Amino acid sequence: MKKSMLRRLAVFLTVFMILFSFGTLNIYSSSKISVCVNGKYLKMDVPPIIENGRTLVPVRGVFESINAYVDWLPEWQTVNVLKDDKIITLRINANIAYVNEEAVKLDVPPRIIDGRTMVPIRFISESIGAEVGWMMQQKPLSSILSRMSPRIKSLSLKEM
Repeated sequence: MKKSMLRRLAVFLTVFMILFSFGTLNIYSSSKISVCVNGKYLKMDVPPIIENGRTLVPVRGVFESINAYVDWLPEWQTVNVLKDDKIITLRINANIAYVNEEAVKLDVPPRIIDGRTMVPIRFISESIGAEVGWMMQQKPLSSILSRMSPRIKSLSLKEM
């Protein structure tokens, strides 16, 4: 009886550990996401990812396409995004960002993936005055429409 109970406990713990490990291994989405700015799809060498329900995009490729200035400070592992009167500062792996020197907590910190700085698109887009929303069609579509500048018609993420 004691062996049977130990065996059941061992099986239960093994199953529990396996199930728990699956949740921690799936950090990044395997879905392909494309980015569209003003009706034109951007070609990026590192694709956008989804981490903990947040979409991260290569900062330079996306935000330079809407005429934002992007500055990388490698010694500080920091990226600055400047658009109109906004300065957004993010540090790699830090959950605190700054918008015009005001601290803001991030749900997901910026990351470096394959040599590219990946940042949460919703946070930066809303910080420069754009609207972000998920629309359910055949597949999820995230659209960003600018209120700040007539030069930005739309920036959208589309899961393919």
